Amino acid sequence: MRSLFGGRKKAAAGDAADAAGNEGAAADEGASDNNQANGGMNHDEGQMAGGADAPAETSVTVVATGGDPSGAVSGDIKPVPHLQARNQQKDDDKKPLWLKAWTDPLAGVNALSECTNISDLIGDGEGMLAVANKNKKLLIFKGTNLHSEHKLLATPSCISHFYVQAGKAPALAIAAGGHVFIYRNLRPYYRFNIPTQPLDGVEVDAWSEYASRRADAGTTAALLSQARDNGANLSAQSMDFLSFEDDASRDQYGQRHAGDRLEPTATVTCMSSLRTAMDEPDAASCLVLACEDGRIMLLNTAGTKMDHCIQLPAPACKMVATGLRDIEYRIIIACRNGKIYSIKNGEMTSTVIELESMAVALLRPMKTILVGCMNNSVCSYHLKGKKTYSLYMPAPIVDMEYLSVATNNTSRGAIVALRTGEIRLYNDKHLVGKIDIGEVPKSLTFGRYGREDATLAITGNSGTLHIYILARLAKLHMQAEGAGPPPEQDIPLPVPKKTKLYVEQTQREREQCIDMHRVFQRDLCKLRLSTARAYAKVLSDGQGPVSTTASASVRVQCNVMGLGPMFKVKLTVQNTGSSALTQVPILANADPKLYEVTPVQMTVPTLVPLLSYVFEVSVRAVNPAAAPGMVTIYVMGKESALPLLCVQVQMPASDISDLLA
Repeated sequence: MRSLFGGRKKAAAGDAADAAGNEGAAADEGASDNNQANGGMNHDEGQMAGGADAPAETSVTVVATGGDPSGAVSGDIKPVPHLQARNQQKDDDKKPLWLKAWTDPLAGVNALSECTNISDLIGDGEGMLAVANKNKKLLIFKGTNLHSEHKLLATPSCISHFYVQAGKAPALAIAAGGHVFIYRNLRPYYRFNIPTQPLDGVEVDAWSEYASRRADAGTTAALLSQARDNGANLSAQSMDFLSFEDDASRDQYGQRHAGDRLEPTATVTCMSSLRTAMDEPDAASCLVLACEDGRIMLLNTAGTKMDHCIQLPAPACKMVATGLRDIEYRIIIACRNGKIYSIKNGEMTSTVIELESMAVALLRPMKTILVGCMNNSVCSYHLKGKKTYSLYMPAPIVDMEYLSVATNNTSRGAIVALRTGEIRLYNDKHLVGKIDIGEVPKSLTFGRYGREDATLAITGNSGTLHIYILARLAKLHMQAEGAGPPPEQDIPLPVPKKTKLYVEQTQREREQCIDMHRVFQRDLCKLRLSTARAYAKVLSDGQGPVSTTASASVRVQCNVMGLGPMFKVKLTVQNTGSSALTQVPILANADPKLYEVTPVQMTVPTLVPLLSYVFEVSVRAVNPAAAPGMVTIYVMGKESALPLLCVQVQMPASDISDLLA
């Protein structure tokens, strides 16, 4: 198509050039005849003619050939450099970020993102799209056609590719039930059986009691539910038994399967691959499996044996593996208990991230963790668990995919699919671009498809397959909205002009700077002295919460409890002095029209230094509908008529909802 369009453009350009040559020859003949009649054209007229024909925003250079008797004028049009750069920048901004390559409404794709994968499955250098459908079929798309279709033995749960040997075609692993089916060159090669764990004793005893009719369906369901809550790995028969809502349906199911043998199952929930020794796209790698019972298993490069196993406190729903297995690697797992766990070099770290809501998607860009949650937010966390930022979407999140193009380091971002059919591309916190596929998306897969390195495959709820290609000249850091300083920064501030009064004032400050500084220091010292005297007077008169006199030092803290009209004022009295105080009276005073205080007076036998004593004063609002007032607490002393301190407590308004009812 490109060569065809290019040939058409070249042909059109050749025709235009021939036509322009014929018109130019005719113009030369006419100009020659005209020059012979009028004696030639002067130089100024030639410049005017050239300027009239020049396009906008260009620089025109006209060269007159004085030796030609015909007086012909040739013009060389050169674009202005800064205007050309500006126009080029405008053209780049108008270019679409995603190019729609292909749409197949009859593809019949029905799979989530865990069951879609893009890789070079036959080793010919062209990426292929593998989709494990829910109808137990494996669809392989190549280009714009369905390459092949394979039947599966069970309903698939996830799919991934890994390289058995470096530089060779990758193997395709499909997890279905308690098995992992491995395909090489699109042919079945090996079946790996997931190792099972022994059944829990509580489950075996519960079914034994039910089979002998010593326990009914309700009791058996309670025992199985308790075992499941305690972390036991139940069999498929027990899970189906608990899935019924009423005891009648459970009893009907239990009578049919009471005599069946309980078989432990280990279903794979998510799967990924981890490179072993080299950080290359086609380097040897191994499979990483996450099971329903919370186990994380690392297989060998051939996918035939389990090398390492880690137990998690909850089943995994999303998983990302990065790094090199022989050097250093990290596995990030989002579990169904709303927490994110991290495994580093085979051991679970102490970093646990608690999410605001359940995870929908999980990405690992660079040294951060991106999580799409059910509360329409995308949260970013550091590897150590610290939250960096949150992005709130206008609709629920369906899926997320990490965009990374090896040929262009600037092309990195996160693709977010929303339930409204909108696909958004973010570079860090900035929205770069978005497209609308016209239906609810179901899965996103990014990778090398065909010969295009940056291809996005989107599946819809209707089974439609959409293929989009990222523009090769797309630079996400240039198109990021809101990146860099705001445009208002380039607008100069309206600074007023210097008036005559301003000039005279600055001149006076230069001449009398020493005297002005002395006056300022003197006023500052007077202010400090007045403040110190006022503070000392407050402490000596007992008007503050802390009183320090020659005889005693006391601190009082008041807290008001209750909604009204009955309140309780909690007094915390502390002797901050060095000697004990005895027989210390405490008085409570309030306006009798507003409050009744009980007790009005109390005597503290002893106040030991540095110990806190708690007392309570009951306050009843006489008129709950009136405006709140003050309650004053006095701590008296023996040697002076003035109190040691007084505290004014602002009472809250009474709750009159009960009175109105």
